Amino acid sequence: GLGRLRGPRASINFVTAHDGFTLADLTAYDRKHNTANLENNRDGSDDNRSWNHGVEGTLASNGTHPGADTPYAILSDMTIADLRARSQRNILATMFVSSGTPMLTGGDEFGRTQYGNNNAYCQDDPISWVDWELAESQHAQIDAVSWLIALRKAHPVLRPDRFATGTPRNGDTIADLSWYTAQGTPMPDYGWTDWHHRTFQMLRSGVTWGDRDALIIINANLDSAEVTLPAGHDLDWLVAYSTVWATPAEGGVGSTLDPAELSLEVEHVSPRSTLTIEPLSVTILLSDVAFQPES
Repeated sequence: GLGRLRGPRASINFVTAHDGFTLADLTAYDRKHNTANLENNRDGSDDNRSWNHGVEGTLASNGTHPGADTPYAILSDMTIADLRARSQRNILATMFVSSGTPMLTGGDEFGRTQYGNNNAYCQDDPISWVDWELAESQHAQIDAVSWLIALRKAHPVLRPDRFATGTPRNGDTIADLSWYTAQGTPMPDYGWTDWHHRTFQMLRSGVTWGDRDALIIINANLDSAEVTLPAGHDLDWLVAYSTVWATPAEGGVGSTLDPAELSLEVEHVSPRSTLTIEPLSVTILLSDVAFQPES
C-alpha cells in the first residue's frame, strides 16, 4: 500500500508535548507535583521516565550532588543545575540527529519549568505562563538548540529522508547506517540488551545525500569512556557539537559559523583515533569532506 512509500519524515520525533513534564522538569523531578490542580495529585501520568539528578525540584539545583562522595567525578565536579542542563542537551541532540520530523515543545528551547506539574492545562498562573526573563543558562540553551537546528538544516545526513538498509548503497564502500561499540567494532546483537554497553557509536554514511558522513557518539556512563572511532571511509572528522559544551561557542561553533562550511577552527580528529568522551554526553562528528564513490 501507500504506507510503504512513506519515508522517515512521516514520523514525528518528540520527547515532551503539551501534556506531561517539560524538558526541564524531566531532569528535575522524579514524580509529578500536581497538588495545585486540586485533585489530590491523582491527575496526570505517574509514568514520566524522568530523573531529578539526586534532588527533587528546582530550588536546590545549584547545590552539589548528594552522591558527590562517590567514585564518579562527574557528580562532584558539576552542580546539579549543570548536570541537568547537560542531560537536556543530550536529549535535544539525540532528537535532532534522528530520522523523522522533530517536534520541540515551546519553552523547551530555554528550559521552561512547570514546577513538576505534568497536567497544567487548568492553571492560569506562573505554573503555565512563559517567563521571558531568561537567565544566562537559558540563553545558553537557546544557543545550543539554534546550532543543532542549523546543523540539521545544513546536512541532509542528519535528517535522512530514506530508511536505512544497513548495507552499502549507490556504489558506497560502507553501509548507509552502522552501529559500533566503544572499541570501534561492530555492535553485537547482545550489546543492545547488555547493561554494560552504555557507550556506543552510530555511523551514517552521507553518500546517499552527497553529504559528509556523520558519527554520533553516546556515552551514557557516569565515567569517561575511551572511544576508538570506526574506520568508515577513512576520512578526518570534525567535532561539530558536544553536549559537554555549556554553549556552542565553547567548541568554536555557533551563530558566527556556517554549519555547511565547518572551518579550520573546528577541532579535527584523525580516523581510527581514540578519544576520551566525557560521561553523560553526546558528540556529533562530521567528516571533513564528503566521500566520493568510484563511478
